[in-house]
Amino acid sequence: MLAMVLDQFPNTRRRGYPIVLAAEKHLRAAGIRVVPSTYIERNDGRTDWYVSRWEGHPNEKAHAAFAEKIARFLSTLPELQPFRR
Repeated sequence: MLAMVLDQFPNTRRRGYPIVLAAEKHLRAAGIRVVPSTYIERNDGRTDWYVSRWEGHPNEKAHAAFAEKIARFLSTLPELQPFRR
């Protein structure tokens, strides 16, 4: 099992950031592999990751960042190496 905690408002100074870290900690404690939320630090303070200021859904920039992070993580898993192209 693999999990990634998403936050389309990447900001280490917002109240959501400690929640992301706590969720990751609990997922790891439950034995679940976690894609680290380092995308938050790398994109700290971005305000262009949601569809509009009225709608909090992630836009294509956020989805691209999430997908890139997941793909990189998956490419490092030893059990998936036989399936690499």
